[in-house]
Amino acid sequence: MTSNTKVILNGCQKVTFARPDGYFAFHNVPAGTHLIEVSSLGYFFSPVRVDISARNPGHIQAALTENRRVLNELVLEPLKEEQYYEMREPFNILSLLKSPMGMMVGFMVVMVFVMPKMMENIGR
Repeated sequence: MTSNTKVILNGCQKVTFARPDGYFAFHNVPAGTHLIEVSSLGYFFSPVRVDISARNPGHIQAALTENRRVLNELVLEPLKEEQYYEMREPFNILSLLKSPMGMMVGFMVVMVFVMPKMMENIGR
């Protein structure tokens, strides 16, 4: 994680930035169900649902996917690296000929050479 990694609780209700070592903390979070989202340039993180118990102070459950577990610290890893640019396809003459404009040009070139021959055969 970089130092500009933003950790968001409940859609900007509380926002904090991760330290260079990746540690982040929210203070004075009320009991209930909360959603933690991570915003980091170049990476995509899955949102995490966190349940804070009102009956048992300090009892926190987090659900990354289907599994839920009691934890002391939450470790988030990016699901994938974001790709902002598409790789340019190399030039391919066949794709040029398969395009609608290429087919029209090809048909016209064929007709330029075939039509005079057909006209000669009609006259005979």
